[in-house]
Amino acid sequence: MPITYALLLQSRLVLTIWYGDVSLAQWKDHLSSLLADPDFDSTNLHLVDVRSATLEPAIKAGEIEGILNFLRPSQARLEGRRVAILSGREMPTSNLVASIVTNLGIVIATFVFSRTALEWLNLEPAEVEPQLQALHRDLPQER
Repeated sequence: MPITYALLLQSRLVLTIWYGDVSLAQWKDHLSSLLADPDFDSTNLHLVDVRSATLEPAIKAGEIEGILNFLRPSQARLEGRRVAILSGREMPTSNLVASIVTNLGIVIATFVFSRTALEWLNLEPAEVEPQLQALHRDLPQER
């Protein structure tokens, strides 16, 4: 799947990387896996890096509304979470996602640089950036 994640429980952080071509179905599969992870509720911060991804053109407002409806049963688990999206060339879609998922009580913002995003999450960049880089290194090479 072109979305991978790691839970950094000591930081209460979910690190997520999207890479290659990402479809709406893959996004939904990722969310299902994440919500089913037994350690998910031990986190409340997210850094989502979509800089290595190309989102399929179908991921537009209507489809993102579908994701919102998919997540609504988990709203109590999601409220109050802080999500920083590293957006790169996907800034317009990232901003659209941010504007829609705030309806779930998620505080979300988009960024270009990881250091700024991590500071916004009140995390020490020197502690998290090496783990983000390691996760990038572990991605399949056929991107």
